[in-house]
Amino acid sequence: MNLLNRIHNGHDNESSENTKSLRVVIQKKYIEILNKIIEYNQAIDSQEKFQASRELKELLSRKSSYTMLCRSIPAVRKLTEEFFD
Repeated sequence: MNLLNRIHNGHDNESSENTKSLRVVIQKKYIEILNKIIEYNQAIDSQEKFQASRELKELLSRKSSYTMLCRSIPAVRKLTEEFFD
């Protein structure tokens, strides 16, 4: 249990700041993906839907940062396979 705490929260000032920064970056990506899903679902014309779809595919790509974390988001798991490479 102590080892997990050290990994997730850091063990000194520098590592604590680094893990805090990492959590902030991941949260921003999470929000960006959720907003893009909303944008995709609310798109009215085909051009808007296509653009949102393309951007969502980029966010969920294997080449994107934090892919596995992002693909575990409940809203993402409900997407069709076309969004995943």
